[in-house]
Amino acid sequence: MPEGKGSRYQTTYKDSDGDFLDGNKTYKLNMLDGVPVALFWSVTVYDPWTRCEMQSQPYPTVSSQSDPAPATNPDGSVDIYFAADQPDGVPAENWIKVLPDRGFFVYIRYYGPLNAFNDKTWVPNDVEMLA
Repeated sequence: MPEGKGSRYQTTYKDSDGDFLDGNKTYKLNMLDGVPVALFWSVTVYDPWTRCEMQSQPYPTVSSQSDPAPATNPDGSVDIYFAADQPDGVPAENWIKVLPDRGFFVYIRYYGPLNAFNDKTWVPNDVEMLA
C-alpha cells in the first residue's frame, strides 16, 4: 500500500496478560505520541456478540479528531480508558464506557498509515488491565 494512502485496522479481544476484555474491569490503552498516520487514528469499542459498536454511549470512540480532543500526557501520548464507570480523575473525552457483565473488543483504525506502521517499526501498546 502506498505510504499515507488507504487505511489499516487492528483489533484485540485480550489485554496485555492474554485475558479476554471484561466490562466489569477497568483498562487503559496508551496511544503513543506520533502515531504514524497522514490523516488520523481512532479507537472504538465493539460488542463481540453483535460485532456492532457497543451500545454504551452514542459514539464509543476516542480519536485524534475527537471534539473535544482527548487530553494528552506531557509526552504527547493519549491514555484511553475502558470502564463501565468513568474512572476518578479521567476526563470524559479519554473514557469509553463499556457495559458491565459483557465482554468487548477494541478496534484501532489508522487512516493514511505511514511507512513506520506498514513496516512495523512502530507498534501500538497493548490494552492493560488496571483494576
